[in-house]
Amino acid sequence: MSDNRSDNRNQLAALAAGAAQAWRRGDVAVALRAGADVLRADPKNLAMLRLCAAAAKKLRNWQAAVRIGELWRDSYPDDPKAIRALANAYFELGDTQKSRETFKALLDANPDSAEYLGLYARLCLEAFEYEEATAALEKARALGPLSADNLHAFSRLKYLLGDLKDAEALSAKAIETDPDFVRAYPQYTTIRGGDVDDKIRAQMERLAEDNKRPPEHRSSLYFALGNIDHFNRDYPEAMKAFHRGNGLIADLLRAEGLAYDPKALEDYRRREDDIARALPEAHDFPPGPAIPIFVVGMPRSGTTLVESILAAHPDVFGAGELVALPDIQIEVLRWAQNADGKSLADAPRVQLETWRGQYFARYPDIQKARYVVDKQPMNFRWAGLIKALFPESAIIHIRRNPVDTGFSIYRNDFSKAWPFAVGLNSIAHFYGEYARITAQWAERLGSDFPLVVYEELIADFEPEARRLVERCGLDWREECLDFHRAERPIATFSAAQVRQPLRTKTAKTREKYGALLDPLIEGLARAGVDIDTGAVRAGP
Repeated sequence: MSDNRSDNRNQLAALAAGAAQAWRRGDVAVALRAGADVLRADPKNLAMLRLCAAAAKKLRNWQAAVRIGELWRDSYPDDPKAIRALANAYFELGDTQKSRETFKALLDANPDSAEYLGLYARLCLEAFEYEEATAALEKARALGPLSADNLHAFSRLKYLLGDLKDAEALSAKAIETDPDFVRAYPQYTTIRGGDVDDKIRAQMERLAEDNKRPPEHRSSLYFALGNIDHFNRDYPEAMKAFHRGNGLIADLLRAEGLAYDPKALEDYRRREDDIARALPEAHDFPPGPAIPIFVVGMPRSGTTLVESILAAHPDVFGAGELVALPDIQIEVLRWAQNADGKSLADAPRVQLETWRGQYFARYPDIQKARYVVDKQPMNFRWAGLIKALFPESAIIHIRRNPVDTGFSIYRNDFSKAWPFAVGLNSIAHFYGEYARITAQWAERLGSDFPLVVYEELIADFEPEARRLVERCGLDWREECLDFHRAERPIATFSAAQVRQPLRTKTAKTREKYGALLDPLIEGLARAGVDIDTGAVRAGP
């Protein structure tokens, strides 16, 4: 028996040594596999936990990083590196709530750490927990001078809350405190609308070209540099910068197995079509805490503007881009696969009530609002589900010129949020899918799926705004015309734009970028999209 134990120890030691050797020679995948074999037999092997966590991070295998991080945290609950690794893995997977909750254990154990307070505040901002972020940053400030990281977090908070003057000053201070602190530059550039001096630009170029820096940081700098060139009307150079930023994100998406797959999207859309081909009769559900209003469309199409107009109404709470309905749609797909139902019409009332309750349970603190605006753009895919669960709700579909929309997506740093956003051809393909889906819902739902045309809204603002408010079942309030004065958080790329009075005339993207947009225009044509209206093109 003792010989067997000795043999097992020797085998584990050999595996661990092999994992360490593979790591040193740069064979990260082999190191991760060997280290994982060790952990299956010896889950508290600290050296292998650290090695596997580092290997999973380097490979950007975030599912593995979560499994290893949980094992490490459970085995060594007081190890701050374990908690930080796990929180980071959750964050990279897009689960900001779990990331914040995980990291809070570290802050609770070290309540007077300015570093941890700042990191926690950043996670709170990603999870739209603005009060907690404010409390953490104010406590960090009381502990002494703020680091560049914490100055940037404060700037981000002020920006989201609409205090652009303080946000700009805090970003500038972060850059002054640490000229190598990358994250401050894109924020500063955004607030300034691309109007920055040559010194700032030179520092950004130096950092962007440093291959030792994380690619996600470099990509953000390229987007910011592109927007500086855009401000200076050097459109060819701007496009080069946008290409470089998107290229770095595309590399990350490929490394994580998340690259845009047109066929997979089309297959998924057909599955959704099958489930929604028949809808249940409208049920008389018990009222929820507030009636949702769904604003849908493509990203960068004007959803934030519509939300801002509605949220200026005293009876309305603007909730931003809620993730509740996409999560429920995943459950609907599972239900359709596992139950006997062929479509939503087969869903029993109790199941519909369960999904409806899950949505309401995800509301933020809406205070005394009677209506809540959910401006998650991608909800256009699930208009049928909305009508099944919320027959009392309005759905507002906003559409903008597809070239302007597509290029606005391409020039903004969506990071990994939307894999289609990194290529002009993939944007065009996705736009085609969107145009077909919304055309189907417009035909099926008629007046329950009204269209707001962005260009008409800004050209004839007051009459269009009045019609918009009326479509949502609201009485008219003059505050809706002064939406830019409303004090509320806005967590989108349009946060600065909608704090300003409406510009009723804007130059078309094609007038600025010309032939540089040919790949987008040709892709839209292939996708069957009218490049002027964004509708599905009629005819063969």
